[in-house]
Amino acid sequence: RIQGAIDAYDGAIGYLDDQVGRLLDRLAEAGELEHTVVIVTSDHGEEFVEHGVWDHGNTLYGTSVRVPLLILGPSVPAGRTVAAPVSLRDLATTALDLTGSPGSLPGRSLGIHWRSDTTVSDDPIFIGVRRVPRQPIAYPVARGDLASVLSGRLRYIRNFGDRTEAVFDQIADPIERQNRIGDPAVQALLATFRALTDSLFAAGRR
Repeated sequence: RIQGAIDAYDGAIGYLDDQVGRLLDRLAEAGELEHTVVIVTSDHGEEFVEHGVWDHGNTLYGTSVRVPLLILGPSVPAGRTVAAPVSLRDLATTALDLTGSPGSLPGRSLGIHWRSDTTVSDDPIFIGVRRVPRQPIAYPVARGDLASVLSGRLRYIRNFGDRTEAVFDQIADPIERQNRIGDPAVQALLATFRALTDSLFAAGRR
């Protein structure tokens, strides 16, 4: 069953890849591609029981929240890969920046990652999802609001309902199997992580 679901998902991605290719070909044929900013991304990942659950929106593990991000545009260097994690929160400001459009929106342009004269700070990335009581109780989101902070190579996940916490090393453990919450170095950071996630749900927490 799991492999069948993965195969179907891969098929959907393949179809979408073909359609994006057709769009880019049309833009190129019309002579518009070199004047167009194209951003390809997704709103969520997908879980195939890596952590005991299906679907998406039920946990904040990387399998559910990591998404692809491709940016093509006149001022974007071809073939450049940005290794640092970034947030979709910055996409609207990035689009304004890359199109030279006026406006002020939350976030910052991701153009800072390929402009050599700009220093990129290692700001935490926040992710949150509200409790969904109709899900099976085995799903973390059924037990409470979830909040996550990605800081450097560490991802902290907190469940406000059952009060569980987890910290994962994104480099050594990309599938997030080993909870490092008991490590002395991680223990020293917990107060900071808790304060950051408190701020995420400061207003209207259930």
